[in-house]
Order: sequence, then structure tokens, then C-alpha cells
Amino acid sequence: MCQISNSDNIARDISSLFTYIRKMHSYQISEFKEEDLKDVFFDSLREDYVSFDDWFRKKIAQQEKAYIYRDQDGIQAFLYIKNNEKEAVGDLTDAPRMKIGTIKICDSSKGNRLGEGALGIALWEWQKSDLDQIYLTVFRKHDSLIKLLKDFGFREGGTKENELVLYKDKNNMTYDSSKASFPYLDPSFSRGGYIPIDAEYHDSLFPYSELKNVSSLAEAAVAASNGVTKIYIATPREKIDYVPGDIIFIYRISDAEEGKTYKSAVTSFCSLVSCIPIKEENNKKMSLEKFLASVGNKSVLTEERLKDLYRSRKTCTH
Repeated sequence: MCQISNSDNIARDISSLFTYIRKMHSYQISEFKEEDLKDVFFDSLREDYVSFDDWFRKKIAQQEKAYIYRDQDGIQAFLYIKNNEKEAVGDLTDAPRMKIGTIKICDSSKGNRLGEGALGIALWEWQKSDLDQIYLTVFRKHDSLIKLLKDFGFREGGTKENELVLYKDKNNMTYDSSKASFPYLDPSFSRGGYIPIDAEYHDSLFPYSELKNVSSLAEAAVAASNGVTKIYIATPREKIDYVPGDIIFIYRISDAEEGKTYKSAVTSFCSLVSCIPIKEENNKKMSLEKFLASVGNKSVLTEERLKDLYRSRKTCTH
């Protein structure tokens, strides 16, 4: 843990502390050689793959890197991506592809949406590449991972030994849902809009945006920042005229004391999945319990803040 001293270096110490906090609540790139192969986190991988240790040491020799999420208890998630993997696998012919070589989420971290976060990273890397397909192999016993992959548009592509092959192809995208097409937007969209978000909420909800300027990250925001899908709570003066499928630009409202107009900016974009009215002029459309359950872990707002919004006379939509 970083210690803050009463010295002239206090500013540097605070900066180090904030850096530490960010690293404790986001995926970080780490070299294989920096990780302890004997860490209990890798035990289940070792059980599934008898040659795992040899594979890991080979990655060390090749100076490979992985995305790792850790907290005060150690490694909670591990993601390794390989570019230009050329192999005929399952029903897929021999061609260069991006491969998710390893993806593992610690069971104790369920609820923090680390699997969705890891998959989001892999798909963004794939989107930036010139490779048409991304794939991975997974044991059928990992049913929750398989469901997540299929929700995000992965299709079955045969089997490799006793593992299921799942892949996604840029030339065969489905736009049935925003998840299925992620990270691409439906090119036939006809409407769009924007939502303004205060800097303090924006930087927690969208930690990977280019204008990220995080100084702290509340525990309540960890799951929301990790996940690909987010919930935005609005209190508009008028009824929101957005419909599912609309393209939405994310507008970060600057937290600068002066010159805010010129420092606020669009930082990212998304596709609207749904727009649900919670209350209108204190006419409740949904019970408090159902409201809290529907928001779940997709908002950076605390439960108390959500309750305050629900109890106020303002229109409330998410």
C-alpha cells in the first residue's frame, strides 16, 4: 500500500496512491514473467491442461504479456490474446485469426462482471486488428462462459478434441442485439443522440475512454466500470425520445472550474439497448425493489443515491 507522508513530496505520494487504486480496480497489462506460476489462481487451469506449466514457461521465454485484474486478494482475472494464430480448428479452415488463448475469472469475483470486461477488451483488440475472425476453445462444463460468449455473438464452429470452438466473424455479423454486434454498430441505424455525464461519474463508468482522468474509484463502481453494458439514470425535464437501436454519443461534462464549455467533449459512443421509465412527476411506474434489481451492478451510483432519485419528484428513467 502507498503511504502518504507529510513532506514536500506529498503531491507525488498522492499521485502514486491514485495510480495504485486504479490498478486495483481495472485490467492491467503484465508480462508472464512478472506472475507467480505457483499462484493458486492457476490451479484450475493446471487441472484442465496438464501441459499448462510448460505453456506458461514458453510464454515467459517469448516475453508475452496478458491482461490481469487483481485486488487486495490477488489475481481475480487473466486474459491472454494471441494475434495471427494460424490453424485449422473445428470447422474453421487454416487462416490467420485472433485467438483468446486463455480467459479465466476467479469464482470469488462473480458479480464484478470481470468476464464481460475481459471479453470486451478482447473484442476491442480484434476490432482494431485487420483479422476477420476471433475464436477460442472452451470446455462444455464452463456453461456460464459459453452463454456469455453467445450473448456477444460468438457462434459454434465445431470441436477441437473435447473442447467447443466458438468464433466471431467481421464478415458475418449479426445485429439482432447490441451485445451480439459489439464492438460494432448497426450500419443501418437511422437515429442518434447524446447523453451528458458529469466527469466524476463518467470516469468511473467509462474507465477506458481517451479522456480518462480518474482520481478514485468507489467500490460501487467497480462492476459497472468492468462491464460492457451500462445503465445511465436520467432525470430529464421532458420525456426522453430515444428508442432501442439509437446510436448514443457519450458527452463528458468537464469538472474544470473555468472554461468548462471548451473542455467538455464527446469521449465515446454506444448503442441504446432499452429506455425504461421509472417514474414521471412522482407517478411511480416501477416499485423501488424492482428498480434497484433492474439497475443491479450496471450503475456507478450507490444504492442510497438510487433511492434518493426514486424518492424525489423528478422524472426518472434508465
